[in-house]
Amino acid sequence: MGTKQCAGCGVRLGIDFGTTLTKVAVTNGGMADCYPLALPSLSRQLPGAGTGREVPVVPSLVHFTATGTSLVGAEVIASGTLGAGSTAACLKHYLLTDSPVQVPAGDGTQCSAREAGSHFLHRVLTAALTQCECQPTQVVFTLPVDAPPHYEDWIASVAAAAGIRFFYVLDECSAVMLGMDVPLVTGRPVLIVDMGGVSCTVTIGMPDEVGTSSPQSIHSAHFPTATGCRIRVVGSARSDCGGAEIDAWLSAEVESHYRQGKPHEQINRHNGVPVVEYERAKELLSVKNEVDMVISSANPTMHTCIDRELLEQIMKDRGFFATLDHTINRALAAARMRGYTIGDISTVVLAGGCAAIPAVQDAVCHKFPRCPVVCDRPEWAAARGAATYTPGTLTTARIRNDYAIRYWDPVTLTHGYRFLVRGGTPYPSAGQVARIVISAAYDGQTHLGIPLYEYRNSDGKSPCHTIELVAATGGGLRCADAATTPSGEHPPVLVNERAPMFLVADPPAKKGEPRFEVTFTIDGTKQLAVTARDVQTGRLVKDAMPLFRLT
Repeated sequence: MGTKQCAGCGVRLGIDFGTTLTKVAVTNGGMADCYPLALPSLSRQLPGAGTGREVPVVPSLVHFTATGTSLVGAEVIASGTLGAGSTAACLKHYLLTDSPVQVPAGDGTQCSAREAGSHFLHRVLTAALTQCECQPTQVVFTLPVDAPPHYEDWIASVAAAAGIRFFYVLDECSAVMLGMDVPLVTGRPVLIVDMGGVSCTVTIGMPDEVGTSSPQSIHSAHFPTATGCRIRVVGSARSDCGGAEIDAWLSAEVESHYRQGKPHEQINRHNGVPVVEYERAKELLSVKNEVDMVISSANPTMHTCIDRELLEQIMKDRGFFATLDHTINRALAAARMRGYTIGDISTVVLAGGCAAIPAVQDAVCHKFPRCPVVCDRPEWAAARGAATYTPGTLTTARIRNDYAIRYWDPVTLTHGYRFLVRGGTPYPSAGQVARIVISAAYDGQTHLGIPLYEYRNSDGKSPCHTIELVAATGGGLRCADAATTPSGEHPPVLVNERAPMFLVADPPAKKGEPRFEVTFTIDGTKQLAVTARDVQTGRLVKDAMPLFRLT
């Protein structure tokens, strides 16, 4: 479909950043007109299982050249630099584990996995926004079930750099089920097998009626879905066996057969075939019975035929199906400890690129003979679900704790607290949740700080929308017009001590003169964001700048 089709109002993007492949989906209506978005020069085509249409995907790769420029996605494969030392792959894995691994940047410097990942995702986002020909009204990123907070912070930083001020995140399990339009039955668990590029993850989730438990974030162990239910994870397991390993097995097997019985001089002329070509062959065997492949550049050119039976035999001999069965059994064992058996499973969902392999589908169907197995567009189901997800159709997500500004009361000589956000506040906020005005504590003050405290079990008043605060000498704040708020049983904790935020006054501020008007909002990732305007100059000094991720 052309890019013109997605122009207009209500365009929504779904971004599924994967370990080996990244998928982008777009819609300006709903499920019916949702389709994967091709990004010029970045995307390659993946055979679409069951649909007969190819699916554009972006290989999760970035290569740094000697001149300091970079190649992303399919550009890396086209340039033949896939195996180069300055090519970064498996970025999502390194980001989730906060790995310190460094990649040569090509110009003599080193680049962290976080920096490489940011470079890749920023390029994908800007290309997607360009293809849409307008600013999407909604951008949704998929989020791994076990994603640590720093991974969400990373997504927020890349989105901001790409000019996306507001976005949402949706856990991958809910995104897959929404993308495949899987009906959920309350009290009956769903089993999801995600066959990715480097791993196989099995998750068992229990749909619960809304209101049967306390409000939870969509980032927690309870995942809301568009059906009005919650998905409670009751069992999970993971194994390091995915598409990349199958590609390597196929490569070793085919080239081993080729070398058998060949004269020595013929072997010397053999140039080999890049593993990426075997990846392509594996993908084609999901929709074809056999694939022709050139395995040598010798004269004359030699060909071989790889059929589906050979692929399935290789996977069987290498123990792929045994590993898959063992992974499912481990997830079922974890669910059984919580009182759920294999007979309780209502639906089995197959997602990921390797889920398109017919032998994989057959193995799962054999494992669950009495249970429906759904495998609808597994290559981009998560991106499809993210694009069609409508915030507000899920149960309302709310902030759990209270957050306040601490001030010093010179009359009582005690600290008091004024609240910016109270526990139970829904997010993302419809508008600003608080507004403050900050004044200098002394003439010539240039840095005025915004310290934030997390406050539990408080009995303070409701959030105040206008608070007059005065910056203290040390950069903190004191309240100019408020009485002390009781501190409750648990003293609050300064949460942004390691990453303080200062407002820089240029020219320097005068004592007691209102200098900054500051407003606070909460985005879809629970990030408390600050917008500040210099009252004297009229300049906007902070524009939706993240202050702290609330809980």
